[in-house]
Amino acid sequence: MLPARRSVPHARFVPFYMDRHEFAGLTATDAANMHLRDMAIQERFGVQLLTYWFDYDRQTAFCLANAPRADAVSALHAESHGGIPTQVIEVDQRVVERFMGGISQHEPGEPYVETAFRTILFTDLEGSTTLTHQLGDARAMAVLRAHNEVIREAVGRHGGSEVKHTGDGLMAAFPTVSGARTCCMVFPSRRGKWWATPISPHNGKLQPFFCTRTKK
Repeated sequence: MLPARRSVPHARFVPFYMDRHEFAGLTATDAANMHLRDMAIQERFGVQLLTYWFDYDRQTAFCLANAPRADAVSALHAESHGGIPTQVIEVDQRVVERFMGGISQHEPGEPYVETAFRTILFTDLEGSTTLTHQLGDARAMAVLRAHNEVIREAVGRHGGSEVKHTGDGLMAAFPTVSGARTCCMVFPSRRGKWWATPISPHNGKLQPFFCTRTKK
C-alpha cells in the first residue's frame, strides 16, 4: 500500500528548509535510523523534521524541516550522526508540496525509498497573443481554459502534479521521465500548436528534451 500523502500544517513565522545529503553505500534502513537519531534531539536545535526522501540509486537524501535558521539544520545533523548536508535552502512548503505531489508521511524508523528528483514539464499555447487579437478576449480565454483542462487531465493521468499556471500554459512535475514524455506525447491534435518541454535531472544537471504536437 502506498503511503498517505497530505499537507503538513504550516508553522507560523518559522521558515521551511530543505537540505541535500550525498552518501555512498547507504541503505534505506540506515537512512531511517539516521532520521530517528535526528528526531531524538531536534528540539534542542529548535528544529521540527517533517519528512525526508531517500533515493538509493542516486545515494541522495533530502530532508524537509521547520527551523529558525539553515545552520540549525546542519548543526542537528552534525551532532546526531555526522551526516552534514551539502546544501540547505529555504523553501516555500506549499511549492514543495506541489512539486512533490504531496508530502508522504511514514512511521518514524520505517525504512523506505522515495526519490525527490522530479522531471519538470512546461506547456505553452503557441501564438496566444495572436489568438487574442483574432478571436477577442472572451473566445481566446475559452480556448485557454480548454487547453488547461486537456493538460491537467493528461498530467494527472500520467502521475504528474500541477505546480503553477504560467499564463498561456502550465508547469507540472513528474516523478519519472517516462511519465512526462508519455504525457506530452498524448496531447490531442487541434488547430494551432502545443509544445511541451520536460526537463529531467541527469548526472546532477537539468537536461531538456522537447515534445511538439501540431494541431490542424
